[in-house]
Amino acid sequence: MLILLLSLLSPARAYEPERCADEGAVDTGVVTADLSCPTECVGCCAEDGSCLDGASDAACGVGETCQDCAESGDTCEAGTCRRVAWTSFSYHDDEELDVRTISDAVRARADALQFIYGAPSLPAETPSVEPDVESPLSELGGLDGVDRLTMRLSDGFTSVAYVFHPVESNGKLLIFHQGHATTYAADGGQQTIAYFLDRGWEVVAMCMPLYGECTGPYASHGEMYNARFDGYSYLKFFLQPVAEVVNYGQDVLGVSEINMIGISGGGWTTTLAAALDPRIRVSVPVAGSLPIYLRAEARDLGDAEQYGYEFYQILGYPDLYVLGSIGPGRRQLQVLNRYDSCCFGGTLYQDYEEEVAARVEELAPGGFSVFLDHSHTSHKISTFALKTAIVHVLDGDGVSVVDDIAPAYGAFQAVGAWQDVAEPGSVAGRHQESSTAGDRVTWTFDGEPGEYRVSVTWSPDAALGAEVRYTVSADSDLEVTIDQTVAPTGWSDGTALWQDLATEVVSATGSVRVSMSVPEGGGARADAVRFERLCAACAWYADADGDGFGDAEVTRAACLGGDGWVDSASDCDDASADVHPGAPDAPEDGVDQDCDGRDAVAPDHGEEGCACGGAPTAGGLGLWLGALVVVGRRRARRIG
Repeated sequence: MLILLLSLLSPARAYEPERCADEGAVDTGVVTADLSCPTECVGCCAEDGSCLDGASDAACGVGETCQDCAESGDTCEAGTCRRVAWTSFSYHDDEELDVRTISDAVRARADALQFIYGAPSLPAETPSVEPDVESPLSELGGLDGVDRLTMRLSDGFTSVAYVFHPVESNGKLLIFHQGHATTYAADGGQQTIAYFLDRGWEVVAMCMPLYGECTGPYASHGEMYNARFDGYSYLKFFLQPVAEVVNYGQDVLGVSEINMIGISGGGWTTTLAAALDPRIRVSVPVAGSLPIYLRAEARDLGDAEQYGYEFYQILGYPDLYVLGSIGPGRRQLQVLNRYDSCCFGGTLYQDYEEEVAARVEELAPGGFSVFLDHSHTSHKISTFALKTAIVHVLDGDGVSVVDDIAPAYGAFQAVGAWQDVAEPGSVAGRHQESSTAGDRVTWTFDGEPGEYRVSVTWSPDAALGAEVRYTVSADSDLEVTIDQTVAPTGWSDGTALWQDLATEVVSATGSVRVSMSVPEGGGARADAVRFERLCAACAWYADADGDGFGDAEVTRAACLGGDGWVDSASDCDDASADVHPGAPDAPEDGVDQDCDGRDAVAPDHGEEGCACGGAPTAGGLGLWLGALVVVGRRRARRIG
């Protein structure tokens, strides 16, 4: 950890390709030799600051493109872009979570708003609307019209956004933030907008300051950082446009919920906007940030807004993740591309994911998780991440997909001579196949206890087996035979064709395992398994005597208990309806009718006086209250 921090504080260095595995580097999940090293050359420039052609300039070393220093406010020194900030600014160590209580969260959010806007509240302005304009994107289906939103900010900044209206609206708004791109189509933007528009979402597409139609009086974000504004921060020009669009969604469109997704700098904007504005229900920042203490690579540092000390000493990134996740119905899914060609790749998220998720669970309703996308080597929102993870989080449908290529919600294991085959119809564009009888694959899903609908997909082929056997294992095993010579005959979710293996599969632990083996006389293909949680499972206990109290030794997990099952495990004799907590306990008959662990003692008429007809004695009152406590504790035993 000290090495990471020292590297952040060290002077700038020229961009170097990631070390490959054969150089002895510790595996942090970055691109390695067997997959290819990064292909983009970043940080090569002519002495006048212009970008050099990476294909011809020896200083670049690798790749075909390079980055103009002026785009990020760097300076050109001896042919290399150098970040001035590395030598002139301090960095806030955000390894420790500072938000420990709800009071901390409220205070930190107010302090952050005060820093950004000069007031501890969000802006109340709404954009001006120009209806029925020409769409900035072509070939969009399901489009009923486009409006242009204009937000005229202070100090010469103007932000422009576009509203894509669906033919049939579902009453929900998705803010899509493009980040460092001049067109909304870049980095998976076109498919993301089209995907949700087709599903009835109102979609607002936004850009960062100084990109596309979002203009201002500065040449770079670095210049914005170095400028001084009266009573507020330069961060206002990144975040006020989002706040105004949220106001527009509520006040003009009247949508039922507002969610946000962003790529790169748009992912960073999504992280901050969700932390500051609880009206954003679900946020999905894609390739947008890592905590500063983990940014050991120069390419991960980002533009000045990503690391400026003054703001991040108020809220470090882990705290921002917490604030963006807490609240009824709120959730943040952070998507990182493991082999990202730009930044924030690898598996460094493992250093903070569990701690942030635990803090969110501890503080309030909400959820935080990271989805690691293995399916490509680009800096974008991939089709795989979009269809496998993002849409299900935004729809809140309880669906998870475990794929053979990128099993982000579980694990995939193949035993035998399985081959990796490119197939456009597969969930991630690839699947595994084998023609060796007995070869076996297993998908393992780890979720919450509950009942699940389990479905499978494959690409049909006449050479495959007509009797491919699947086994679904949870509380019990279920075997299903599938004909892979034909396509799945169930249904489509827009991602693939699926066929149900089972519904109402009950898992008391949340773990469900699906295995498949290659049959004799035919091959088999393994692609993805879909797990849809139908309901949360509770622990139920058998109530054989019908007294409302169950036997702790006879239990089942299910959404509903059904006849003969109760949620109390406090009966000490389930064969007698007269024996249960709270039942009258006949004194000294050798039977513990009230299940308090002892037989009642006959009243003492001696010196302590008779308790009949009056208030209970001190000892009797204590036992009575103790029995109630036992009942209360035992009745509270639930799962999920």
